[in-house]
Amino acid sequence: RGRTTPADITIAGALADEDVMATSQLAALKVKTILDIVQQEVGITDDEVVSVPFLFMSVDSHAIAWQPGMVNGVSVGKGHFGAPKPHGPIISGKDVFEKAFEDAAGAHATTIEWIEDWDLLHVQEGEVHCGSNVLRTPPVNGFWKVTQ
Repeated sequence: RGRTTPADITIAGALADEDVMATSQLAALKVKTILDIVQQEVGITDDEVVSVPFLFMSVDSHAIAWQPGMVNGVSVGKGHFGAPKPHGPIISGKDVFEKAFEDAAGAHATTIEWIEDWDLLHVQEGEVHCGSNVLRTPPVNGFWKVTQ
């Protein structure tokens, strides 16, 4: 699965990894294609989409998570989301992937609670949501139209 310990690579090293860069570009195109279909079918606007940085690598001709996927967390109550710690690049003492997700979620009145899942779940191709068991009542108006 690539790295064996969290964040044991430099930014330059990640950028030089041809597989990660190429696979991430292809995955971004696929995500955009799928998002376009969902937006057309469901009516979600660009303003309702929260974009966050993420990297992929290829394994057996499939794109899989290179670092823990922040969106693969779990809602832990109104306005709180438990997200896998992404182990992104540290610039000026802050993980820039964490900051991007916190800023995006904050715009929707949601606070991110970071959960370390590297050894327990990520290395086995899982994330926080895979290791959780929660019960919730889905919103009646559609998950994309929930009001705070």
